[in-house]
Parts: sequence; C-alpha cells; structure tokens
Amino acid sequence: MESLDTIVNPKSQKLELVKSDIDPDGFSHIKRLIDASIFTFVRLYDNGDGVYIDDEGLYAEQRYFWIHRNYPQPLVNKGLFMGVDDTGESSVPQTSFKTLEKDIHFIGDTHDLQVMLMVKKRQISMENGYEDYRPIFFQ
Repeated sequence: MESLDTIVNPKSQKLELVKSDIDPDGFSHIKRLIDASIFTFVRLYDNGDGVYIDDEGLYAEQRYFWIHRNYPQPLVNKGLFMGVDDTGESSVPQTSFKTLEKDIHFIGDTHDLQVMLMVKKRQISMENGYEDYRPIFFQ
C-alpha cells in the first residue's frame, strides 16, 4: 500500500512530502524513511500527532537539529510525522501540513546549536524542572 508521508528533514531544513510503500510490519517503512535502526515516537500535539525519530540520533556521526513549538528540547535528524490512533497504531495525522510547518524551527548542525547555546543560554527556561529551549526559538 502506498502512502504520502511528511518527513521533517533538518539537514535540508525542509518538510518533504514523499510517496512510499508501507511494509506489512510497519516498522521497516519507518526505519527506511528516517534512516534509523531503532526509533521512538514523540507526541507533539494533543490529538496524538507526532514524529518517529531515530532513538540513537544523538550518537549519529552527523547531527542536524530542529525544535517543535510543543516540545521543550531540540530533536535530532529526520522525523516522520504521523498520527496515532486510540490503540497506538499509526494513522494519518490530523494536524495540517501548514500548522506543522509554522510549529517547526530548524536549528542546524551540532556546531550551530552549540554557538546558539553559548549566546542565548540564559533564555533557556528551567521553570518546569527541565530545560526548555523554546524561548530561544519561539516568541
């Protein structure tokens, strides 16, 4: 079965719509699209929509970062934007492409992130007991 998927690609700093074949197990499809051997799901919206990302992305040789308005810390490398239904199965996202596009800020590579943190570290909030980087990127 063929689907149209949205890939968050921080290396090219674009959201990419790609056609792909969904594998019967569902997992090979995700691994192939985000170049990962192990992945995890990060929920970004109250409706269950979020991204599958490489669970070992911080260990990748090349790392490109991005942040979402509804998630407090930068995410690394490609993400596959999907919805999740009440049973935990992947589904078509309810959130529009346009909303996703406005809710993402592309940061750059490891060096870009480090420089940004050196300059703006004081803007990181610890108000909720964890580092929240959103004040740096979203007003």
